[in-house]
Amino acid sequence: MAGLIFPAPVSASTAAAAQDTVVQQPFAADSGDACPHGRTKGLLGWHLPPLGGGPVVADVTGILVDQPVSGDVSTPECADDFRFSTVTFTAIAGARVVDTESARVDNGTVRFAFRLAAVTATPIDLVVVQVCRVNLDPAPFTFCGPKQQYRAPIAIS
Repeated sequence: MAGLIFPAPVSASTAAAAQDTVVQQPFAADSGDACPHGRTKGLLGWHLPPLGGGPVVADVTGILVDQPVSGDVSTPECADDFRFSTVTFTAIAGARVVDTESARVDNGTVRFAFRLAAVTATPIDLVVVQVCRVNLDPAPFTFCGPKQQYRAPIAIS
């Protein structure tokens, strides 16, 4: 079995010998405002190939929350600000963006699950997660929280 080097705490589970090793890594990000109005959390499931090398696939599962949820106005800084929240996941291989996915919610919670995949055999080095707040009235205006970066685990033989 190949050894693994992790840039952050993760757990690994190994499938049958001919299949990928899937390494689970938690992620989280928020919109950067006082509430925060938008926040996300979940797991990245990095698929490490059986013969070593980096992942070309990362499964993403989690939730995106936009405050207030179900009319909750218990804290004034979390009152409805007439914006919705988006989360964007960007897969990067080398210096190239190889895949992106996003989710959106307004005053509630949404669950998401999707796969980020490199279109070539170039391994995904990094997934960047960012939550943004968008207002469409009277004109488009968007602000975003800090980008959170999650490096892929590295398999060594």
